[in-house]
Amino acid sequence: MKLRDLGTIMNQLPLILLLFPVVLSSTNHKEPFLLENHPSGFYLPDEPAEPEFADSETNITAQLEGSIFLHCPVVNSGDRAISWIRLRDWHILTNGVQTYTSDDRFSILHKEGSFDWILQIKYVQERDAGVYECQVSTNSGTISRKVFLNVVSPVAFILGGDEYHIDRGSQISLVCVIEKAPTAPQFVFWFHNDRMVNYDQERGITVYTSHSPEKTQSRFNIQHASPSDSGNYTCKPSNAIPASIQVFVSKSRVDKMEALHKQSSLLINTPVDTSQGTRTVFPSGLHLLPILWGCFLVRPQLL
Repeated sequence: MKLRDLGTIMNQLPLILLLFPVVLSSTNHKEPFLLENHPSGFYLPDEPAEPEFADSETNITAQLEGSIFLHCPVVNSGDRAISWIRLRDWHILTNGVQTYTSDDRFSILHKEGSFDWILQIKYVQERDAGVYECQVSTNSGTISRKVFLNVVSPVAFILGGDEYHIDRGSQISLVCVIEKAPTAPQFVFWFHNDRMVNYDQERGITVYTSHSPEKTQSRFNIQHASPSDSGNYTCKPSNAIPASIQVFVSKSRVDKMEALHKQSSLLINTPVDTSQGTRTVFPSGLHLLPILWGCFLVRPQLL
């Protein structure tokens, strides 16, 4: 290159420097910005913000055999991969959209454009309880967030023990209680032996289920029980192991007042065969005791 050409280039250097930002802005590079109060006046690309976690629940309760979703919302993640790790054995479960476990109950859910990375666990087992950690790399290192998973097993039981005895014609009243459930059951079915009887109104059956934050109660009633109502009754919630009770309905119902009346008649009107005909024999004081006791139970004011 001749010295004359070099001199020409040096003379045009200020113009080249002025046109350089325009050339950059016309390409696919990120739009540059001008440094404020900088003597050179050069344009530099904007540095992206560091990844950080958004707010989400970190204490999760799952029901045994149910499904659960652990959320990890990360903003400004860019192209960085988010990982889920199970801390009890330091097993990397997922990295980005890839899963690294042979247990197909675990999967990662992530929609394109979303900043939430969701670890799904199906058919939750008691061994799944523990701490899970979500991690993402930054320019200064790795940041992480812990999520605590608690696994509970709902319990169902019927008040009153294993057996229920009642007279014919009386009301059967059973109460099923469901506790330790993170969510209320969608339904509670009652079975008489193998037959579901929630809607058997012809037999006078009514079922009322109520919910509270601590428990669910289902009340089962039969207005006038008969011996055919005897048998096994089972409460089957949608989210708990069923509970059963054995019901016994007596075949006959004895009216106590009627029994006392018959006993009194037999004692007072006892015929005695004599030559003068039948006559009434009044009982001794000992025989009067059952009658007096019955009167005392029925109408104490008479004594």
